[in-house]
Amino acid sequence: MAQFMEVVERLTLSRGQNKDGQSMAITISGKMSMGEVPKEQETIAKSSKTLSE
Repeated sequence: MAQFMEVVERLTLSRGQNKDGQSMAITISGKMSMGEVPKEQETIAKSSKTLSE
């Protein structure tokens, strides 16, 4: 959980830097497809990905 929040924090901080934001969003999505991220965090990951695009 702490690691996930750190990623979201970094995503938020790097919103202006598309490349970083996108690669981190892809990492979260990758973990979701492997079932490593709980459902309630999936929504956060999706909104973070939208912010980074």
